[in-house]
Amino acid sequence: MTTLVALATTPDRIELLSESLPSLRSQCDRLHVYLNGHTEVPPVVRDLADEHIVSASNEGADKKLHWAHQHEGVYLSCDDDFIYPPDYVARMAGAVQHWGGRALVTAHARTFPPKPKDLADQIFKGSLATLVTKGRWVNHAGTGVLAWDAAQIKVPLSFPVQNRSDVQLSAWANANGVPIWVVPHSPTWLKPIQHQGSTVGGASRAERHATNNALLRAHPEWKLHQIQTP
Repeated sequence: MTTLVALATTPDRIELLSESLPSLRSQCDRLHVYLNGHTEVPPVVRDLADEHIVSASNEGADKKLHWAHQHEGVYLSCDDDFIYPPDYVARMAGAVQHWGGRALVTAHARTFPPKPKDLADQIFKGSLATLVTKGRWVNHAGTGVLAWDAAQIKVPLSFPVQNRSDVQLSAWANANGVPIWVVPHSPTWLKPIQHQGSTVGGASRAERHATNNALLRAHPEWKLHQIQTP
């Protein structure tokens, strides 16, 4: 299956692309970049990306999903502030294929009870910064480390609340019976890139936290969908 890696960025995060894009370029068949708030194409994008879109306005981090309905293979939505390991695409795509393209695959996960009080009310935490020794089914995924078979799973390309795609895509998957699998990983598998720029969405940490809590509680019931092994 062909692999397409896509991410979104903003002008004050341009320096991140010189590290994130090269870490992904040799691993994937296609690399796409959505340039929020840009008026020109950064040289690193011109050199490494197969396709890019320049948007004068900041349309948010959700734009990393922009090409998902145009691709027929494995789609990987990524973030601009990580250095991805050399085996990232192969491992994520391998997990997608292992489950027959019927599950979302992530490396940043949580499992919430049916009616969580807030983000801290977790049954399981498998974040990028934690050791996950064994793959398992979860009900919340990070969209900066997400892969799926785009021919089989048609994720939403936008959401009612901009820049809160993790909780809204997870709620969509939960409501539609789409399982989420977290791959085993060490706390150092991905390397965060330290930077002073704002988030792609521009909101403060407190604002993001409050909005995520509200969206989490708004979902009627957080179920745990699984694919049964033979």
